[in-house]
Amino acid sequence: MKKNPTAFSGFVNKMNKTNLIIFLVSLFMGILYVLNYGVNIPIWDEWNNIDFIRKIYIHDIKFSDFFQQLNEHRIFLVRIIIWLEAVIGTYSSMSQMVMSVFIMTIVIYLCLTFVAQKNRNIKFIFLLPIPILLLSTRQYDNMLWAIQLNAIISYLFPVFCFYLLNKVINRNVRLTPTLILLILIGLLCSFSQINGLFVWPVLLLSVFLYKRDVRIILPIAIAGLFSFIIYFWTYIRPSYHPGINSISDLKEFIPYFLNLLGGSIFYKSKHALIFGVFLLLFLLGLFVKLYRDKKVKQELFPLMVIAYCLITMSSISFGRCQFAFETSLLSRYTTISLLFLASIYIIIIDTDLFKSTIRIAIPILLLVLLFLSNYKFIHITQAYKEQRIGCVSVLKNYKTPSELKGICYSEDLVVKQLEFIKNNRPLFILSNK
Repeated sequence: MKKNPTAFSGFVNKMNKTNLIIFLVSLFMGILYVLNYGVNIPIWDEWNNIDFIRKIYIHDIKFSDFFQQLNEHRIFLVRIIIWLEAVIGTYSSMSQMVMSVFIMTIVIYLCLTFVAQKNRNIKFIFLLPIPILLLSTRQYDNMLWAIQLNAIISYLFPVFCFYLLNKVINRNVRLTPTLILLILIGLLCSFSQINGLFVWPVLLLSVFLYKRDVRIILPIAIAGLFSFIIYFWTYIRPSYHPGINSISDLKEFIPYFLNLLGGSIFYKSKHALIFGVFLLLFLLGLFVKLYRDKKVKQELFPLMVIAYCLITMSSISFGRCQFAFETSLLSRYTTISLLFLASIYIIIIDTDLFKSTIRIAIPILLLVLLFLSNYKFIHITQAYKEQRIGCVSVLKNYKTPSELKGICYSEDLVVKQLEFIKNNRPLFILSNK
């Protein structure tokens, strides 16, 4: 009897040599970027993680500490990783940066695999924008700030869920192990950042539209409900968060949202805003074309990713639009907009919706824009590194707590932790490398 394939069966053998080389080169370049520009130093909210590590070292850690809020987030998975690091050796910011890059390259691998399933002989130039987009230096904050590992997990782990569900909907796979894996990854998404919870409504909507099977809907619905209940049990809304009525001011919300969309490449508000409007209109036209040609189900994987990205960017806009408009272009938000753009691009190269001349022009234009953007942000990354090295020097040589401003929101918290380092087991290796 012929067995149904598992969700990831053929994951490697469906990758041709070109795709495998892209994956390996992407991983090498990403790690090289982190090793060259990363600095092993806690910054801002990371000092709260240092306090978490201190509890581990003095054997005062409780299970509830893993779920404790950090702003509006519950970073359970990241704290598990930190706990393992602290138990095995010494906490290192650099290891979390490398882990963020590794997750990015695995997502690149997934995207290349999806494209390779129907386009085995696709030309190299069509594939090249995918790794350059998902490893763009535009997101330097998420690649070179250890605590942003929780953002990388919440932004990119849903891609694994959507890949698995796409397998379930579009082909025969072993249902039980695939669903178990999908739900497990979904739970990890949910407890990395608050936006990770959005994975559940996207999964449920997709199943309801294309695979109305109670064996799939029920476990996903139960897991999603469980995630929401546990997440908001004893939840405390941060005092600086806007109320629900803030979304009524669309004059602030809409341009903020459009800036997020266009911030994947452009770093000036007027350019990002225009690009954001273009992407939104282009997406609308693309979806109408897919619907008319009855190809929505065929492109369900990137469409689920796009839906998740739109919901997440709407959530960020709702939570941040009352702050300075320029915050919409912060590097830490661009991973989700890069994923959004990459998903649109995957649909373009995976279908025959465009004439061959337009289809070949799109990756060339995108590569030019990405080259200019990466060139710009390599220089910004160098300044970012020098700033971090300056912080190392301050931590090593400060005389008064006031000199610690710009390193943490609480100078007293930094002093407290540094005193612990001086008198007890080191919490981290403080170096300028």
